[in-house]
Amino acid sequence: MAVHSRFPTSALVALVFSLAACGCPQDDDDNSADDDTSADDDTSGDDDTSGDDDTSEDDDSADDDDTTPAGPWLDVAAGVLHTCGLQADGGILCWGGDLYGQLESPTGAFSRIASGHFHSCALDVSGGTSCWGLDDNGQAQPPGQPFVDLALGRDHSCGLGADDVVTCWGSNALGQTNAPPQVTFAAVGAGEGHSCGLRTGGELACWGSDVHDQASPPPGTFETLSSGTFNNCALDASGAAQCWGRDEAGQSTPPAGVFADLAAGGAHACGIRQDRSAECWGENQTGEATPPQDTFERLSLGGHHSCGLTLDGGILCWGWDASGQSTVPQI
Repeated sequence: MAVHSRFPTSALVALVFSLAACGCPQDDDDNSADDDTSADDDTSGDDDTSGDDDTSEDDDSADDDDTTPAGPWLDVAAGVLHTCGLQADGGILCWGGDLYGQLESPTGAFSRIASGHFHSCALDVSGGTSCWGLDDNGQAQPPGQPFVDLALGRDHSCGLGADDVVTCWGSNALGQTNAPPQVTFAAVGAGEGHSCGLRTGGELACWGSDVHDQASPPPGTFETLSSGTFNNCALDASGAAQCWGRDEAGQSTPPAGVFADLAAGGAHACGIRQDRSAECWGENQTGEATPPQDTFERLSLGGHHSCGLTLDGGILCWGWDASGQSTVPQI
């Protein structure tokens, strides 16, 4: 899953996903029966981000900062067993698990990237969408219309159009692609079996599975939104974080204080403080909630690993690395 802003400027969507019934580290509480309608995805470790989810991820869009990193990377999107980075020349490079073609990214020049459970999508410079990876529910078959932002969940994907309308595709078993009609949004997020949007007025709206209250957002107005596997987090105008949904690992209990940005993951979440350092909370089974000391532009969280785009244009990842998803290639 990923971070989403009322005023998106540069690429980031990472959505994060659930880790149920996979070959990756297992939580004490198995989530597989909650929202997961595609059990045959779970044959080799769950690439469950956002998705984002998400995943991820991905989670996962941009924050209010217009700065562009000067290093080799422009963006990062974390799945569960894979991660993708957007290079300074607009090309995409992915690493980690490739069971469903998650690493087989398209060629060309792109401006945004998002990773979901076993799939990823990217916007090219003209607004066209390309997706790759698992496509058993049509989650990697975007409609032909142009988008300005993307959010990927487990078996579905969503795009935000230039007209501020959200369109989702893929599995709709839990109503996760039923974006409310005649409503305009500034950002969108996608989780395991739910989706959320930040309305242009700052209010939140969610649809799909609500078994953990993940589709029951708090009242008020917000500036950013990120959807995790079974929860979501948002920042209000003061920079305070609010999260809702599943909280068995504390992923929906953010620390006090002011954040500049945030991202929700599998069962953890992270935020960027005003000094651009990262702070995480929730599950830390494989170090996914123990960020390195650095300064970050954006964050993207997978199921059990996390990645950040540093202010100098580098990518740092931490947490689970069984498939190499946290081993950033040198370019």
